[in-house]
Amino acid sequence: MNKDKLRQLFTFLATDESMEAYAGTEEGKQLIISAVPEAETMFGYEQNSPWHEYELWTHTAKVLDGIDKRLNKELYEKLRIAAFFHDIGKPDTAMPKKTTDGSKHYSFPGHADQSALIAEPYLREMLQDPADVEEIMFYIAAHDLFLNLRDDEKEAKRLQINAVNIKRLMKRMKELYPEMPCRPLDFFRMMYLSQSDAAAHKRIVYEPDGTVKDTRRDMIHRTRMIRTIIKEELM
Repeated sequence: MNKDKLRQLFTFLATDESMEAYAGTEEGKQLIISAVPEAETMFGYEQNSPWHEYELWTHTAKVLDGIDKRLNKELYEKLRIAAFFHDIGKPDTAMPKKTTDGSKHYSFPGHADQSALIAEPYLREMLQDPADVEEIMFYIAAHDLFLNLRDDEKEAKRLQINAVNIKRLMKRMKELYPEMPCRPLDFFRMMYLSQSDAAAHKRIVYEPDGTVKDTRRDMIHRTRMIRTIIKEELM
């Protein structure tokens, strides 16, 4: 661990400067890799997923740059850090998926947990308050928690976006990570990361037969719905 480089990286993450532009320079890229060696595998890593059009690093940088600048400074900085690490565990968890057309697709089961594990030593090195470490690890580990919920009454009851299902998933997260902050407020804040993540997905996701499976706009809409329900019904 290069502590000087890591300090420089975290200093950059505390700004509102573009990570995509910064990492586009050789100096920026080398700083990132020197500070967090695991990040090197993200550069040029093709996700081979119908949900993504960007390679892993570009997706990560867009998520980081997409964090809402209107948030208070402390939360904004924490979410920028979480965004940097949120998918860093994907290369370690890649699993090939069978496709009907013979194309190469991957899924990444458990990547959020792996990303949080990779982030932990860096967070503990740079952040003095253990509560801040657990908070950011929570954002990383939980960022896909509500991914399968849908705004569609035709879906199975357990997959519909409503307070009951959101509360059920929140309870599961708390059981899996009793050491992490899992208050409704924490989930509410985490949804800003999920929204930025959704905005960096593919504009239109197609089924193998060419029909539309999902859209970026709908993904963003669902994150906003979930955040509103948490605020209005669970906080």
